[in-house]
Amino acid sequence: LPYTIVTRGGVKVGIIGLTNPNAPRWDGEKTDPFVFSAVGPAARRAIDIIADKVDVIVVVSHVGIYPEYDEEGGSDGANKILELCPEIDVLIVGHDHNTIKEIRGNTVIGGTRNLAREVIRIDLALDGNKRVVDRAIAIVDMADYEPSDLIRGNAFIVEAHEETRDYILGGPVGDDGVRSGGVFGVAATTFQPANEIRGIPEGKLRDTAVMDLINEVQLANSGADVSGAALFADTSDIKAGDINYGTIFGIYKYDNTLYRVPVTGAELKAYMEWSASCYNQWVPGDISISFNPEKPGYLYDMFAGVDYEIDLSQPAGRRIKNVMYKGSPLKDTEQLTLAVNNYRYSSALKAQKLVAGTKEWESPNSIRDMLVEYIKERGVISPKVDNNWRIVGVDLSSPYRTQVIKLVNDGKLDVPYGKSLNINDLKKSGVIK
Repeated sequence: LPYTIVTRGGVKVGIIGLTNPNAPRWDGEKTDPFVFSAVGPAARRAIDIIADKVDVIVVVSHVGIYPEYDEEGGSDGANKILELCPEIDVLIVGHDHNTIKEIRGNTVIGGTRNLAREVIRIDLALDGNKRVVDRAIAIVDMADYEPSDLIRGNAFIVEAHEETRDYILGGPVGDDGVRSGGVFGVAATTFQPANEIRGIPEGKLRDTAVMDLINEVQLANSGADVSGAALFADTSDIKAGDINYGTIFGIYKYDNTLYRVPVTGAELKAYMEWSASCYNQWVPGDISISFNPEKPGYLYDMFAGVDYEIDLSQPAGRRIKNVMYKGSPLKDTEQLTLAVNNYRYSSALKAQKLVAGTKEWESPNSIRDMLVEYIKERGVISPKVDNNWRIVGVDLSSPYRTQVIKLVNDGKLDVPYGKSLNINDLKKSGVIK
């Protein structure tokens, strides 16, 4: 079993390592020599062996808190580890690329975002009998630390990095004028509209060509009736000109696969309400739309296959209005199929109990691969927007709006992502006379 015991400062620490049992899905025949088992029972077996030999138990697992594929059995979710092994002192999770910082019972649970943006610090206090009596967890933001020159200056790393980067970005142009790398299409013109207000992503305020492209690809590959997808980065765009792998990573940063899930009309609306909670409620005097700081933007999904309105005069949970499917109001009892990525399915639809059904199909390739193939088949793509959704319930027509927007765009006034610009507040603070 994958464990080791180390002694530090007289304290015996048992460390158990668990990988994701879904590795064969992603790595194919490379994993044939190995046997993968459910993480919960595997942790239980290892702990039973080492429990009386150690003072502290640490489990390092490459799974998220919630199951990704096995939502019924939980074989690939850290929740099952916690359920079967409550005596764990520290549980490190990963895979989901989310910040996790919590304490459940006597277990400290930590996880970081991807790309080395964070480090977990966990402090355990032990008494004279080497029993844990206090625990704390902190997330360290690595933005404040300079990268190591030993790594950045390593010749092998530099060469490998530059070759990979050049290929993703299209590679050098040869004598024949053709790039040697990953250019596989052309955008006739830029897809995303410019932001009206600096710092407020226009791509989350209205339907746009990038989101319609992603949802169109999801619908085409899944055969579903409706699709939901997120603009993972506020800066996502397809610029006019060559399209390369860097372009695709820019509009779809995660290596998600695609599911088709049976849903009712009521379940789809519940999912849409969950998504629409990313906005703050509009109040009189607001001249901009802002976003719920408790809900990261990558959790905001936009939908295709239905027409709908988001009423921001209403509180979260009561915002989705006038949902139309094939020209008629969507009935709660209507039976549909939904295209959604694997992460959203496990961490929202199932974890939040939004949908009762289980997936009926999953893609053999990633959504990024689907986008690449779609563009390769067409060669040249142009932005298309069907404007199937819009925000209502807001009045942004203040006579001061143009003046305030100019102050923001000129860098003279900051616009907080999590709070709307409000004329009444600006007057009180003296910004507007």
